[in-house]
Order: sequence, then structure tokens, then C-alpha cells
Amino acid sequence: MTEPVWPLCIFGHPALKMPCRDVRPDEKVIDLVESMVATMAQLNGVGIAANQVGHLKRVCIVAPSMQRGYEPKKPAQVLINPRIVEQSDETEQAREGCLSIPGWQHHVSRPVEVTVEALDLEGNQLTFDAEGFEARVVCHELDHLDGCLIVDHGTRQQKRAFARWLRGQFISMANGVADDLIAAAVEEEAAAS
Repeated sequence: MTEPVWPLCIFGHPALKMPCRDVRPDEKVIDLVESMVATMAQLNGVGIAANQVGHLKRVCIVAPSMQRGYEPKKPAQVLINPRIVEQSDETEQAREGCLSIPGWQHHVSRPVEVTVEALDLEGNQLTFDAEGFEARVVCHELDHLDGCLIVDHGTRQQKRAFARWLRGQFISMANGVADDLIAAAVEEEAAAS
């Protein structure tokens, strides 16, 4: 059976700015996770959080090996009620994107190493260390679960650039809608003649 792909919440959706609640692994969470995996795969993501598909549950998936060329290859990891319990003082700046802000990227500083505690789908306690790109993906997804987006990490200059970019996206979208409305009106007039 093919799992349903959830519509993705895009920047501006209120769920993206809301902290997610802890949950117990159950059939509903398993169904949610299966759909999140399908959604993430369809969008070529390396992680996804439940609030990105409109569910305020503290559940995310990290799959850094879905990034081309990333080693080691590991299966996607489901994290329920994850928390970072330790992180390195050393940080690294790198360009990040986000499925919920398609087309936008900017540099974000993240710890190079993190230790994470979470539950798996069976309710077993997990503790693991992540470093490098995997640590970045974990931090990004846990930020989502806390209602934080990459733009919230931006410098004042990055936030201004984002606002200009967003305005341009809106204008492009509005122009496209306007063009469609004009074309429909012209077709309607031609059909009425």
C-alpha cells in the first residue's frame, strides 16, 4: 500500500511557529511517520518534522544519507520526543535550505556534534551522537519541533534579504495569478462573442 503524501506547510503557516507536544508512540503516530517518510522522499528532503505537515506532535525524521554523496549510508531515523542533551562548543556555518521555504537558503551556525535522546516507534529509549551534516539535520528538525525556522537564525542582513526575496516571490505569484485571471477573462469574452 502506498502511504499518502501530506501537503507541506509553507512559510507563513501557523503550525511552523508552534512548539510541538510530546506524544506516545501508537498506531496514529506510526501512520503519521509513514506518511511523513513518503512526503520527505517525494520532496527529496533529508529530514521532516510533524508540524511541517500540520501535526503538532514532537515527531521528526532525520535522513542525512538521502543527501547525494553523504556517507555513511544509514536508514532514515524516526525520533519521537527528541531532545538535544549535549552539544559541542564548536560550531560550523553552512548553507541550509528548508522544505517549508522552497527556494531560500542561507548560512546557519550549528554545533558540530550533538547527543540526542528520543524514543523510537516501539517506545524504546534512544541515545545517539550525531556529528557534521547529521548533527545539522538533527538540529534543523528539532528547531522545527520548537517552532523555529532557519530564518529565525538569520542575521539582520539575512532577514532583510529574506524579506526582499519573499516580497519578490509574492509578486511573482500574484503576477502569475493575475495573468491566469486575465487569460480566463479573455477566454470567457471570446466564448461569449
